[in-house]
Amino acid sequence: MNSWLTANGSQQIDVFAGALAGEAEQDVIVVVSCIGTVEQPNSVEAYPTSTEHGALTLTASHGSDLTLTAADGTVYHFNVGTDQYF
Repeated sequence: MNSWLTANGSQQIDVFAGALAGEAEQDVIVVVSCIGTVEQPNSVEAYPTSTEHGALTLTASHGSDLTLTAADGTVYHFNVGTDQYF
């Protein structure tokens, strides 16, 4: 897993990229949102890609837009603000 972090006041958002446990080909990112304390996240959401290309690696970020590259070289883009691939 690799990660990206942003903080705005008391809110922190962590994004972890990789693959589902037991399904190495299913690429996924997990977005963890915390307000106040990271020990008690407000939400944890998994966002698998629509197709399977292997574990994701975070390769770039521009504001809240993340670029992720799968094990086979497939490139995805994800916006942390909208929680959507684009």
